[in-house]
Amino acid sequence: MIKSFAEIRPHERRAVFSAFFTLFGILCAHAVLETARDTLFLSSLPASQLAWVYLGVAFVSILLFFLQNDAGKTQKRALVSWLLASIAITVAFWFSTASGKFVALFGLYVWTGVFATLVVVRFWTLVGDMFSLSQAKRLFSLIGVGSVLGAMVGSALAGFLASRLEARHLLLASSGILFLTALIPVAFLPKVTAPATIAPSRDPGKRLADSLRVIWGDGYLTRVQGILLISTIAVTLVDFIFKSYVSANFEPAQLGQVFGITYFALNILSLMAQIFLVSWLVRSFGVDRVLSVFPALLLGGAVFLLLSGGLVASFLLKLFDGGLRHSLQRTATEVLYVPLATEVRSRVKGVIDVLGQRGGQALASGLILATATLSNSETILAAVLIILCGIWIAIAFDIKKFYLALFRSTLNEVSFRTRLEFPEMDLASLESLMASLNSPVDGEVLAALDLLADQDRAHVIPALILYHPSSVVVAKALEVFTKAGRSDFVPITHRLTEHEDPEIRAATIRTLGWVAPDVALYERFQNDLSPKVRASALIGLISHGAIPAEEGDTRLLTLAGGGTVDEKVAVAQAIRFSPGARFEGVLLVLATSKDEPVLQAVLNAMKEIRSPAFIPSLMEMLPNRRLRRSARECLVSIGVESLDQLQEGLANPHLNRKIRLQLPRTVSLFSPRIAAPILQENLVSLEDGAVRYRIIRALVRLQEENDDVEIDRAAIQRIVDSNLRTAFNLLGWQATLEEGGREDPKRNTEVQELIRDLLHHKEVQARERIFDLLGLIYPGEDVKNIFRGLNSANRKVRDSSAELLENFLEPHQRGPMLALFDDLPLAERHLRGGGYNRPRPRNYEDLMRALLERRGVGIRALVVFHVGELKLRNLRGAIEQLPSDLAGLVSQEVDRTLKLLRN
Repeated sequence: MIKSFAEIRPHERRAVFSAFFTLFGILCAHAVLETARDTLFLSSLPASQLAWVYLGVAFVSILLFFLQNDAGKTQKRALVSWLLASIAITVAFWFSTASGKFVALFGLYVWTGVFATLVVVRFWTLVGDMFSLSQAKRLFSLIGVGSVLGAMVGSALAGFLASRLEARHLLLASSGILFLTALIPVAFLPKVTAPATIAPSRDPGKRLADSLRVIWGDGYLTRVQGILLISTIAVTLVDFIFKSYVSANFEPAQLGQVFGITYFALNILSLMAQIFLVSWLVRSFGVDRVLSVFPALLLGGAVFLLLSGGLVASFLLKLFDGGLRHSLQRTATEVLYVPLATEVRSRVKGVIDVLGQRGGQALASGLILATATLSNSETILAAVLIILCGIWIAIAFDIKKFYLALFRSTLNEVSFRTRLEFPEMDLASLESLMASLNSPVDGEVLAALDLLADQDRAHVIPALILYHPSSVVVAKALEVFTKAGRSDFVPITHRLTEHEDPEIRAATIRTLGWVAPDVALYERFQNDLSPKVRASALIGLISHGAIPAEEGDTRLLTLAGGGTVDEKVAVAQAIRFSPGARFEGVLLVLATSKDEPVLQAVLNAMKEIRSPAFIPSLMEMLPNRRLRRSARECLVSIGVESLDQLQEGLANPHLNRKIRLQLPRTVSLFSPRIAAPILQENLVSLEDGAVRYRIIRALVRLQEENDDVEIDRAAIQRIVDSNLRTAFNLLGWQATLEEGGREDPKRNTEVQELIRDLLHHKEVQARERIFDLLGLIYPGEDVKNIFRGLNSANRKVRDSSAELLENFLEPHQRGPMLALFDDLPLAERHLRGGGYNRPRPRNYEDLMRALLERRGVGIRALVVFHVGELKLRNLRGAIEQLPSDLAGLVSQEVDRTLKLLRN
């Protein structure tokens, strides 16, 4: 079960399980305390008094929430202090409730609610400081299960004890559990200092007013607040109705056992719903339907109660409440916050939750008090509950349009760029995009068509869109319909053969050739004035054998080799919709064109035929930024044959370097199971630094996009070590260069400054590679932000990042890694390299000699020039032995410097 909730790494186990059992103990103690509270209160006082305690809990909780924002940092000691204080207060209530006085019972009920507010919030604050965001996403679900299991065990224990002891003695049991729980954070939870944050306003009223202005000024947030408020009123009424019937139908001595068994059963139901029901409902239905399930069930239960009355109906209501409130309803409500911008969510969520829950509790208390003196108060509250559930369901359905508006805003921003990632939406949400098909803006219509096609919803697009006034929209619709395999649009399509726009006529011929081929149609248009139409007709005639194959091939190759750009594009587009192996040669000829419109059309056609013969041509297109994405998609669609040639290209040092640099990312688009080993193998074996860096970036992306990438951590760790040695080598060279400039100021030339800047740039690149590699080794750590933090000008941020880095690095890497980012002088940083520290050049000339041995053409050219301007004649032999470079940059500087040294 643990693996299904989270992946716990070895260094996290102590903190995770300590937190799990701490929360388990808190909720177990609360469940026992809650059972004692309900039993003592309802055994001595009428249920009508519950309204006053609801008000008390609401008032104190809201007050504490706003005061807590000014309370400063929350640490382990604060949690332990509250646990110990809770023990003392609970024991005090054990003494005071012996008298059965109203004040003691009222105070106990309020204290139980306040206990949950104080201690649980303190706990989660501490745990939030203990873990990073990436860890929280993995671990909080498991820690949170401790609350459900704690409540279950506490309810079972309370039921067992209540049958054998007075209800008052359950308070001692709760105190004992709290004492044992307090030992866990003392002994096991780490000491944590909360990170520095921007201090909120010290005026609680101003904070509340600012947040309320944001909420009430936004229709979506107002409805979220309404759902929280109404749902809390409803469940509070359900709780009151249930307890009223229970207290009226059972003897006081039986109440503890009844409540204990009931709460235990409800906790089991809630856990089962969380595991088996919630995820299925959220995946299968829209947000409005999920939000309406819980109120619909409560509505049915309230109707049943109104019609039949009695204990059974109240138990049914409580069954719905206890089983779904903390599972389905909580999950569905949290989903409403996801589309919000981060800054908006962080600003309003706490206010919406607290005011919605505790404010709703206070309003429910008012309703209960207003009906307390009436003989049929439960019936009246059931009627009110029916009305509330109806409003609740109405808001749930009404909020959908605001929810979808968040997605439409993304659609409006992208215009023609429709390949951005959209949040996953249900069928009803996607169908709502049909409204965008009526937009006067072509970009929005095209975006909607693409989105519906991508989500396999092309069948909902009306065929009447072919009457759209925009030729671009009509052509796109024909393409979408054809790919979707639809044929219901054919009658409308025939009228498009007379369209004045040749692009539409050509698209119509291609489409009909796919869904309803007609040789007579091709013969009719083979002499059309438009080259696009003629080319489309020719492909149709060839595809259906209406002209001899030899004649057809000759005419096609003539067009492909010497036709106009429009004719070449038309040929490629027609082949795309009549794909066949016989057209491979034509596409290969077209692929030699220098015109991008032709090449883009060729790529679209190649994607349909998927022939291995296209692979060399596709690789040639990779350096072109505008064609690269389509070329990669074609290579991936061809499959394993592409991967084989891409792997050969990576290993081929003679391949055009512009092509070779694009191969790692292309390989990463294949199955991670196959691509990752290929990339890692080449990362270890290749010598070209630029290609190796591209491989690292490709592996990083592959790991980010896939959870199942297998990384050879030992091999990557060796590459990290190699890059650390390179980084400290560069540090040593910079230190010697700096010292040489101090020894002889004549060395401080502009070229020396360029050399120093280039070495520093390469050191920064080495650091970036190291952290990319660390991201592969430690995917659960927030390596990118740690890297940014280590480069921050803020010392506190750097210190925090350093602590995080030390948490997962190998011990022998920690000191050297931090030395790379230290403020110490270059020479001292170099000395802190540990095992990665190579002896640096002893003097300036040795440094120049070492730099001349570098493979980089740029650094060699600068060093040769610098040797010449300083007239370092001892390096003449080293310069004479330098190999020539293809560009002639180094060779030119060598000739100039040798002349200076000879003179």
